[in-house]
Amino acid sequence: MEKVTDRIVLYILCIAFMLVSDVGMVSVIAMLTSIIFTSLETFFDNKNVSGFLSVLYIILSLIYPEFNIYLPMMVYSEFSRKNYYFVLLYMLPLLKYGMIMPYIFLLIIVGIYMAFKTDNSHSMKKRYMKIQEKSMEIEMLLKKKQTEMLEHQNYEIRLATMTERNRIAREIHDNVGHMLSRSILQAGAIQTINKDENLNEPLKALQDTLNTAMSSIRESVHDLKDDSMDLKLMVEGIIQEYENISISFDYDVDGELPKNLKYCFVSIIKEALTNVVKHSNASDVNITIMEHPALYQLLIFDNGDVEPDTHSEGIGLENMRERVQSFNGNIRFTFDNGFKIFVSIKKQQ
Repeated sequence: MEKVTDRIVLYILCIAFMLVSDVGMVSVIAMLTSIIFTSLETFFDNKNVSGFLSVLYIILSLIYPEFNIYLPMMVYSEFSRKNYYFVLLYMLPLLKYGMIMPYIFLLIIVGIYMAFKTDNSHSMKKRYMKIQEKSMEIEMLLKKKQTEMLEHQNYEIRLATMTERNRIAREIHDNVGHMLSRSILQAGAIQTINKDENLNEPLKALQDTLNTAMSSIRESVHDLKDDSMDLKLMVEGIIQEYENISISFDYDVDGELPKNLKYCFVSIIKEALTNVVKHSNASDVNITIMEHPALYQLLIFDNGDVEPDTHSEGIGLENMRERVQSFNGNIRFTFDNGFKIFVSIKKQQ
């Protein structure tokens, strides 16, 4: 847009000098020729075309003085394209007619200044755009790093929380549970050797209370362990046991899976990896656990070329079917460039 404005200003100045000069019809032809030549140069944007048109216009300028009036337009066009040799060639007609039209020197200087200013403006805009793009790229990298740090922090917090829950559950089981068990045995022994009928009911009530407390402790410990069970960590731990197989694991679950479903997925993964070791020659296994809006999916693919008997119970596939059916889910086995297991279980509403 700036170049268009510069050209319009230069044309107005050239036309103004043409009107005050004693020129004839050739000056109009020169004006039209300069417009056509600069337009063709812009359209083709080719050095050969630009050179041919420049030489032709220089020849016309040497023959007809009127063509010198629009030399500033041609000089501006070549200077903008950084064709400085052609700019020097345009000085030839001025050596012949410069004394007759001294104002042409002034217009050429104005044109060169405008081209230089516009070129600097474009360069500054390009630099600004590069800086802006670099800034956006750095901002995106920072956001990515921040997200990764938050995810890692959440993972560390969750791991620390689960470790603490396991410790508490272990302490309750080892200390409180042990003391309650001993108290129950002691109460039973006292009840056995007791000969006072008045103490039978109190001792029975005491033993019932201790049994209830023991059941409550067991349930609490069991719940703590279930809550601290992280499916992703458990699967990663299972994978570490198979050093001779390349296993990739993708986990895409935002929420928390039901504890029974966690055990189901872990059992299926263990059974599948065991089958790979015993019955397949696969070297690569891919395990994927995904959460969808309405269901959970478990996918296990290997690259083995030994097709198993999917109707046989000997390789544990029937156990997988029973586990999935207990959740009213679907399980499918296929063999296509490797053995594949597809498990889909709907979320509880």
